[in-house]
Amino acid sequence: MVLINNFIEYKRAIERISQRFRARSGWTKDGVPLKVGIHVRRGDFALREQVDGGLIPAPSEYFMDAVRYVEAKNRSAVFFIVSDDYHYSRKLFAGYKFYVLPKKSAEEDMALMQLMEIVVTSAGTFSWWCGFSSRAKEVIYYKAWPRPNSDAAGRFPHDDYFPPTWTGL
Repeated sequence: MVLINNFIEYKRAIERISQRFRARSGWTKDGVPLKVGIHVRRGDFALREQVDGGLIPAPSEYFMDAVRYVEAKNRSAVFFIVSDDYHYSRKLFAGYKFYVLPKKSAEEDMALMQLMEIVVTSAGTFSWWCGFSSRAKEVIYYKAWPRPNSDAAGRFPHDDYFPPTWTGL
């Protein structure tokens, strides 16, 4: 029951943030801004043994490319970031269009991503499941993951791992 209540609270909070963004940005179109969820995984993927095996974290350039890609299609986008590295994400995503959320449980992070219209994944299976299980209009993934010609690349072949409807950047 706690998770259901948290999900409902999350949904209300997302709508409040969207409305504040709308008011603050001067955006006057009917409706609410496009809600974009970004999942940033770093944690163990930043460790040497993971990197050596090909399980690399998505670089900051990928996330900024994803933001530019989304904004080129819809300037009214507002971005909600969940991450296992709050401080990295706060530094990377600065500005009024970005809401870096404090670390919650995996279930709450997943629930939040389900509310998004576009999902930007990072690396790993949790992020993949955020994209795969969502009802988002578009899922964007880091196409250089895992590192080409690595041990991990043999375990996660792109054609088998990433659905053809997803957008690789």
